[in-house]
Amino acid sequence: LRFLEIYYEKYDKKNLKSISMIKNLKKLSALSIYSLEAYPLFNLSPLKSLKFLKLNHISVSDFSRIINLPNLKRLSLSNCELTSQNLQELQKFSKLENLSLGFFEKIPSLDFSKLNLKVLRIYSKEKNISLEALSQCKQLKKLILDIRQSHKTVFPNIKKLKNLEYLYIR
Repeated sequence: LRFLEIYYEKYDKKNLKSISMIKNLKKLSALSIYSLEAYPLFNLSPLKSLKFLKLNHISVSDFSRIINLPNLKRLSLSNCELTSQNLQELQKFSKLENLSLGFFEKIPSLDFSKLNLKVLRIYSKEKNISLEALSQCKQLKKLILDIRQSHKTVFPNIKKLKNLEYLYIR
């Protein structure tokens, strides 16, 4: 099995125990987990082959459950509880090229200085997102911003992105 998509409607400890068995899927390269309510994340560290991880409405307050994924290239976090501290832990994903952050009630400060991102997507209803960190994304080729703030605050940071090929702002 190389791709697995999991969908939860309701938090249930029995589901959590049974699904934690995926750690035995050593060749799994893509995993998507969706939930209708906040669901605790089980330890994904044994999934060393994982290249793509998508979490929706999953509690990732403890990034130690995903931080030891050495081959992770794409990460999508949507409706997840994030803090500035666990976003800083993203710096440990040395191979991460594609990052999607979406639909947070409050977006913590972002720092991309040690990431080698080529694609970045940020979706938010938050009106005051600090986008100064965008200028750190020197290798960025594709940027998608679906945000609710003035474009005037975005452009000063974008013009520093010399490799940018695709830009979408809404």
